[in-house]
Amino acid sequence: MTADSASDARAACPICGKEAEAGCLYGRDGSWASLQWYAGPPSFVGNLVAGLRGGEPVGEYAVFKGPYARGIRCSRCARIILEC
Repeated sequence: MTADSASDARAACPICGKEAEAGCLYGRDGSWASLQWYAGPPSFVGNLVAGLRGGEPVGEYAVFKGPYARGIRCSRCARIILEC
């Protein structure tokens, strides 16, 4: 997806069916790993385990882009749906 292509940024929400926007959820710059998924509610332990590479890698990593996961954001549903 290119940042300047408006047609690439349009998507349909899989929950409500209304127009949503396609994009990426980015991780920290300087981290050479993908985003990490750890099941369960937000917690200190989950953050620690995922941060120490104990989670499941989600998304991709690219030079000059860093870690990211592609997804769709629906402002109506207040949800972000990620592609794994």
